[in-house]
Amino acid sequence: MSALFGASTPTLASSESTPATPSPSSPVPSGANLNERIAEAAKDLSDYQRLTAEGKLAEAGQKLEHLKHTLDELSSHPK
Repeated sequence: MSALFGASTPTLASSESTPATPSPSSPVPSGANLNERIAEAAKDLSDYQRLTAEGKLAEAGQKLEHLKHTLDELSSHPK
């Protein structure tokens, strides 16, 4: 997975913490929106790694759930 998202180890460089709020069910992404969803999944993974390294396990769990939701949406995209 690290090869896909470019993060091999958690980093503490970012001090900002965004609350994990799952987006409402949205239609299957297409075109540029597909790239946005992939970028969102990458950010969620990075945030998850950072939060886990910081010991913020509840927030990390929320990010992981959001990541799962995003990946489910992406996997349902027709090829």
